Amino acid sequence: MPRCDRSERFVEIIYPEDAGPGRRRSSDRVIPLREVSLFLLALVTIKVLLMAGLGGAAYGAKMASLSQGDPIERLASYAMRPDPVSGWIVDQVRLR
Repeated sequence: MPRCDRSERFVEIIYPEDAGPGRRRSSDRVIPLREVSLFLLALVTIKVLLMAGLGGAAYGAKMASLSQGDPIERLASYAMRPDPVSGWIVDQVRLR
């Protein structure tokens, strides 16, 4: 946020070095990258915990039943479907 220097009769707007008139700051992005990446990390973590806890067959059966439900359940089934990265992480967790 700009600050004002009121030591003179006029007001001079002093911008930080990384932002000026017409320049966007990194915190003003249209797509909040930090929040999106934290959401994806949480999604993968929940998916891995469910896959490791339930086992592959039970997890697949649960996703199959969700894919037959209402639109929200179908969306959840699509987001939570097994993928290679989650499968690899589950294998690494089970080895320890």
